Amino acid sequence: QLGSRISQLIQYDHVTLQRETISSKLLHEKVTDIALGIRQQTAHGFQFDYANQVDYGLRTDMGLVSEMLVNLLDNAVKALPQQGGRITVAEDLNETGLTITITDNGHGLDEQAVDDVFEPFVTDSELGEDDHLGLGLSIVKRISTALGWRVALKNNSGEGVTVSIQVPAQDIER
Repeated sequence: QLGSRISQLIQYDHVTLQRETISSKLLHEKVTDIALGIRQQTAHGFQFDYANQVDYGLRTDMGLVSEMLVNLLDNAVKALPQQGGRITVAEDLNETGLTITITDNGHGLDEQAVDDVFEPFVTDSELGEDDHLGLGLSIVKRISTALGWRVALKNNSGEGVTVSIQVPAQDIER
């Protein structure tokens, strides 16, 4: 598994984008399908909410976006408490572009780790504890860079994490 993840990490440095325009409805369905699919594989349930769904066209590589969403949602789920877990996805569309946020109510991150989470092999899990190798967020960062998007993470003071994906206006069709 480690070899394939490292290959994937390297691959995103040299990716050829397959851009197409997808509807926001398709993206909303994809995000929901990923979250619900992950929920079926977890021992504990969690509440999932997709708030503020907006209508737009997104010019992007859906395969790369799907990979990014799987990594982000998987990380969010792994951080959730055993009971009362909650993940909320929201969108904000304005003149500068689209911001997609994924917020969980998990344990949050160690403050010292926040600056390094997008580096390879940085994880808050013990290696092998949950198949968490610390490559997911570095892959997310490389994909967002390849797409010309920005991704940022904000620790919510022990009340989970919010990841923001900023898509520039040039990739949005209204």
